[in-house]
Amino acid sequence: DYGGGFYGSTSEFSGNILAGNPNLFITGSYVGDGTDNRAILGLGFRPEAIIILPNFNGQAAYVKTSAMAGDTSKAMSGTTALQSNYIQALNGDGFEIGTDNAVNQSGQTYHWVAFGAGSDISVGAYTGNAATQTISGVGFSPEMVWSFNAANQSARWESSLSDHMFDFVSGDYS
Repeated sequence: DYGGGFYGSTSEFSGNILAGNPNLFITGSYVGDGTDNRAILGLGFRPEAIIILPNFNGQAAYVKTSAMAGDTSKAMSGTTALQSNYIQALNGDGFEIGTDNAVNQSGQTYHWVAFGAGSDISVGAYTGNAATQTISGVGFSPEMVWSFNAANQSARWESSLSDHMFDFVSGDYS
């Protein structure tokens, strides 16, 4: 459930990154303090995407990819556009968060997932055309695609095992 609710424990892999690994994926956690422009460091690589999962009810998970401009990020539930003051930046050894309670409420625990670039992970952007279109330049045939529309549409995913795009939270498909 990326949209809200309670999350189980995570493993802390920071500082345990395998040299030469073609794909990086680690998890961690932090306790919010309400400070703006707060840096969460120590990943050991520059993330291409971050997902922050709140550890308390009622808050959506947020995602930021390297293709999202400025300090914008996307709620993984609901139909909101890109928003500021959540995940503000991806940097050389971590990421930066804003003051919004969804990602930085004082005293609340948050879990994060970081994805690094690799031979089997690619992040990009394209302009939709309201019709079927081919997205090229990925460099491989993906097994899964996540799509985060900059406008007021829900975050979606599709697997190579299905012909449908699924909503991250509801599981509805199109």
